[in-house]
Amino acid sequence: MSRKIVVADHAPAVRYTIAFALRMKGYEVQEAQDGLEALSMITEAEVEGLPFDLLISEIHMPKLDGDDLIRRLQKDGFSIPSIFVTADHEPVTSRRLMKYGCLDILYKPYDIRLLVRRVDHLLGGRVLPCSPPLLQAKAS
Repeated sequence: MSRKIVVADHAPAVRYTIAFALRMKGYEVQEAQDGLEALSMITEAEVEGLPFDLLISEIHMPKLDGDDLIRRLQKDGFSIPSIFVTADHEPVTSRRLMKYGCLDILYKPYDIRLLVRRVDHLLGGRVLPCSPPLLQAKAS
């Protein structure tokens, strides 16, 4: 049985890129266009007894942002490991998210391969070496 991941981001291209990369690694991915949709998907999956293994979410989204999403999940008694992506480099944001159970934060711009490696690590999958071509060229 593959691991289930929900990806929440208001930007379709970002959702698609993350979902595609994770599906290529064998993960089952469902996409949410905002925090409210992600909350609904996670709640429904929990009620059905088929919970998600991981949440990947943008912080700034319409309807329900990532910050409020993780707080609502915690308040409702759901414990889902989460990774957040953001352009907000404020330390207070990181501390606040970690307080509510966020396991990792990636700052934009980030390398999709790094995100996949972090997912593999958090879900106990095989972590493949992943270094950007530019670094490989410099090492030669």
